[in-house]
Amino acid sequence: MLSTGYYTGCPNWGTCKNPWNLDRNPGGSSGGEAGLICSGSSPFGIASDSGGSLRSPANAVGICSFMATP
Repeated sequence: MLSTGYYTGCPNWGTCKNPWNLDRNPGGSSGGEAGLICSGSSPFGIASDSGGSLRSPANAVGICSFMATP
C-alpha cells in the first residue's frame, strides 16, 4: 500500500477516485477521506497533518482543510 505522494489506494479496496473526475486520484495519505467528504458521504474528518497529508488531498478535490496549531 502506498499512502504518501499523489496516489491513494490499496490492494484490498483499489484506487481512491476523485468525485469530480473519476480518472483522477485525490492522493496523499488522507485521499480516501477527502473523497468521502467531497462526495457528501461524511460531514468532516479528524486527522493529523504531517507534511500536507490532509491539505494536499483536500486541495485536489476542492474542499478546505485546516492544520491545527497549539
